[in-house]
Amino acid sequence: MYDTNQNSLFNGDYENSLLNPEQLDRIELIYILSKEENVFDDLMDQLAYFGCSITFCSKVRDLVRKVSNSKPSVIIINTDYINENREDINEIRKLKISYIDIPIFFITKKDDFDTRLRVVKAGGDALFREPFEVSELIDSIDKLNIFRHNIQYKVLIVDDDQLEAQYYSSILQSADMIVKVLKQPERILKTMTEFNPELVLVDIHKSSLTDLEITAIIRQETTFICVPVILLSSGNDTGKQLEAMRIGSDDFLIKPIIPEFLISTVTARAKRLRILRSFMIRDSSTGLLNHTGTKEQLNIQIVKAKREKSRLSYAMIDIDDFKIVNDTYGHLIGDRVLKNLARLFKQLVRKTDIIGRYGGDEFAVILPDTSISNAMKVLDRIRNNFANIKHQSEFSEFNVTFSCGISSFPECPTDQIITTKADKALYKAKSSGKNCVLIA
Repeated sequence: MYDTNQNSLFNGDYENSLLNPEQLDRIELIYILSKEENVFDDLMDQLAYFGCSITFCSKVRDLVRKVSNSKPSVIIINTDYINENREDINEIRKLKISYIDIPIFFITKKDDFDTRLRVVKAGGDALFREPFEVSELIDSIDKLNIFRHNIQYKVLIVDDDQLEAQYYSSILQSADMIVKVLKQPERILKTMTEFNPELVLVDIHKSSLTDLEITAIIRQETTFICVPVILLSSGNDTGKQLEAMRIGSDDFLIKPIIPEFLISTVTARAKRLRILRSFMIRDSSTGLLNHTGTKEQLNIQIVKAKREKSRLSYAMIDIDDFKIVNDTYGHLIGDRVLKNLARLFKQLVRKTDIIGRYGGDEFAVILPDTSISNAMKVLDRIRNNFANIKHQSEFSEFNVTFSCGISSFPECPTDQIITTKADKALYKAKSSGKNCVLIA
């Protein structure tokens, strides 16, 4: 459940924080190194609106100590530290070598070759010239995969030899994969439906079914048509390999298999499926669920709420005067505004909440196990944060707001009714002066 204590958004207090314990890893910890704190006051404020926790350091040795105690998502350094003092450059370089997975971003007012060279020597991953929009910095964080969530691929092993199944399972689990072993091949479709794997590894020895037959059965179901199937074999039978490819197998590995090779193959195939699935249900610009994906998830969550006799809230959001933003600043800037709002939602809601781009400048948020009153507090806080974010055009800064309408289950018992009610509340919010959140 959401708790909406206004003063505890980022303090790590599990019981009083808007963010529940399982979501705390989504708060980005950022260290800023600058000789004068007020130089980056505006940047720190803007990062905070995006859900980042900021720690300021004025000396390199303080930064090194803090990093050793708690690793941040990124380090931001003023180039004043590398203009003259070679000792500081060396210390920052050592820090980068010791913590190679932590990106270091530099901010400068003077963008020339010598400055860029010093940034490189200090181990910098990126250089930003002032003034810049905070979303540019966060985009760079995204590209470098700083938002470190566990990517656990789900693998189903179909193997009637218990020892071999345990062996392959232990290899893949050592790579932090979620593995399920199926010893009865005839249960393949039921197990795939329940487990929803991202890859199937087949190695059959004694069953009346063959590995080729299992592959063919999997490929009969359109739901699993894209799920990679890898066959393991103790012999290099070219004819069997060709037949396996013909019926839909993605790979054919000859035993014995080097563990590193198995992990690499499974990871590559599962990653590709995840990307393909993402393209099918996600908006290419914001990375959120698209219209179809959002509607499907709303239906699924309502069915779940009925089964569990729990509450659910649904919010529809529309950016105020977005046409004016596009007409005034151009569509490229407008797209950046959309991405900023999408990123803000991803940072400030729970992992269990579902965010979608409903179309154009309209978004939707599904909040399971959340009353409509708490949903309003959550969305209103996000509305306030978004209104304070400064967007940068070529010649000026500007702010944007959004309006929001919220409905809830079980008051609205179907996906169609809950959507209609939220849309009416959104329309009322627009008519009431915009930049507000209203309940249906």
